[in-house]
Amino acid sequence: MRRGIDLEANEINPRIKRTEKNSRGKNVTTILTKAHTLYRHHVDVMDRDVALEVFRDDEEVTNTALRILSTNDPLKVIFPMKEYESELRRCREAASYLTNYLASIRRKNKNKNNAELQLKKQEYAEKLSILTKKTLAEELIDHISDKRLKALLKRADKKIERKAQKLTKNSPLVYDREDAE
Repeated sequence: MRRGIDLEANEINPRIKRTEKNSRGKNVTTILTKAHTLYRHHVDVMDRDVALEVFRDDEEVTNTALRILSTNDPLKVIFPMKEYESELRRCREAASYLTNYLASIRRKNKNKNNAELQLKKQEYAEKLSILTKKTLAEELIDHISDKRLKALLKRADKKIERKAQKLTKNSPLVYDREDAE
């Protein structure tokens, strides 16, 4: 475990040969951990078509990332010295692409979960609307914190005041001086 990363055996993509133990450098470890994390989200970066999608059709970055993940050798052994600096740049880009792609997946999942939660809330509200207000109020008082209850009571008082003001404005018994003349 390094930098708080703990991947269990069932969360690791079996097609990735690089191990966390032999990985050095921030970008290489990022590529490794993000690739395993994407695998948990059913995205296999070792599949070339999927990798091209993740790396936004950038062939060079895709090739670099796949070479890094497919072997456990140090980068200086994988890449010749004349290409080493450019490969490090591509490695940085690959880490960035993986991070952004994972963030987009998490955002989609969160939005989907929020939509499902809203549907459940609507469903519950429809079912609970059959109960009387008194029953719901008693259950609410029994199961809500005092702080939250006071906030709800404050909201209720404001609503009562607004209704009272609305009634007095619309009441036929209240006249303006101009209307009386």
